[in-house]
Amino acid sequence: MTEESGRVVRIERTFAAPAEDVFDAWTSPEVIRRWLHCAPDWDTPEAEVDLRVGGKVRVVMRKPDGTEVEAQGEYTLIDRPHRLVMTWTFDDDPSNEQLSSSRSRSPRARPRC
Repeated sequence: MTEESGRVVRIERTFAAPAEDVFDAWTSPEVIRRWLHCAPDWDTPEAEVDLRVGGKVRVVMRKPDGTEVEAQGEYTLIDRPHRLVMTWTFDDDPSNEQLSSSRSRSPRARPRC
């Protein structure tokens, strides 16, 4: 996977949670099943994680009509809880492989007055 296409999407989000919890949300099969789906009315009955560089991640999401959509990837960098990089593709379009990078940091301490 390379950045040949030149297209980059950057999404920033702040969570009221420790960096460890955010990292675990991307790497715990139990937690992934609770939140990772394409739309609010979908569910995620299957999630598998082999959390090591070269390890696989696989998710099966289910639409309300029962149709299942599978996505999978491979971990390329793991620096718990600060950074997680993996490839990602949906099985219905394997030529559209993406590189997903997540960075987490704990909030900075506020200065005391």
